[in-house]
Amino acid sequence: MRIEGASMTDIIRTDVLIVGAGPVGLFAVFELGLF
Repeated sequence: MRIEGASMTDIIRTDVLIVGAGPVGLFAVFELGLF
């Protein structure tokens, strides 16, 4: 999988990282309005 315009030296800036799709991860997605 290759993301267009991204390379190994690019810095990805995020505010939130959700790991997993269990109950806590799904709750976080809905609370953050990411659905």
